Amino acid sequence: MPTSLQFRTSPILRSARYVGIAFVMYLVTAIATVSAALLLLPLASTALFISLGMAFYWFALRTSGDDSRFHKAFSIRPVAREQLKPLLIATAAAVALAPCLATMNRRIFRDYSIPSDPLEELIARPWGWLSLGTLVIIVVPIVEELVDRGWLQQRLQRHWGGPAAIVVTGLFFGLTHMVVWMTPYYALIGMMLGYAVYATGSVWAGILLHMGYNASLMGLAVLVGDEQFLRWVDATGPAAVIAPFGLLVTGSLVIWLGWRYRPADADNHSTIMMPTVQVRAHVVDSGP
Repeated sequence: MPTSLQFRTSPILRSARYVGIAFVMYLVTAIATVSAALLLLPLASTALFISLGMAFYWFALRTSGDDSRFHKAFSIRPVAREQLKPLLIATAAAVALAPCLATMNRRIFRDYSIPSDPLEELIARPWGWLSLGTLVIIVVPIVEELVDRGWLQQRLQRHWGGPAAIVVTGLFFGLTHMVVWMTPYYALIGMMLGYAVYATGSVWAGILLHMGYNASLMGLAVLVGDEQFLRWVDATGPAAVIAPFGLLVTGSLVIWLGWRYRPADADNHSTIMMPTVQVRAHVVDSGP
């Protein structure tokens, strides 16, 4: 009996269960949002996606002072004031980093074809780009960050610590995009987002970075076009110099920001250790 009980409560088994639950949440929300984008008229789905984003933002702000289970479960905490400036700089760097990283990934795996995406037909519809844009820039970052960094990463962090949780959640993020040759690309992005949430203790950091990253790629897709972008990437002209240089500059900036504003003890100041703050407040309130 003790052996069976230890097996049921082992960190490995619990972590596997967390990953399974996260995958189910990811799958359900992906099916729901993609179905809405494809079945509704573009302007209707655009209004729906904007409304969902505003509703989440309103709910999160309205209940930000509450010690609710929802906020604890998904790491929804305000970003500290001193962290806002580096976070905004990192978001700007992510906007520049996105096309550079996508270009380098494409040049490394140039022989692999890009799989068909059911959302591609949205681009051909009138105002379809607006529906796809609101989905990719507003809804997707909120959903993926709540599930991956807000829910999964903080639970893995309890058992394995911050660095291991960031790596595992990043790999999960890469695999859930279901494009094998792009898994390292998405995993690297996931680890960058994971570190931002780990360092700030707030899922808002991941959401803001994710929105900036997706907005950059979505802007290129709409303004330049996928085919033109791929021709530019595959060419031996400017992309061969600009992309590596841009990746070096923006990547170095992101790494420097992470190191410069790293937490002294991230495991202790993250959302997992909120009871410590509550204990201090209780001691102050109970004074003479």
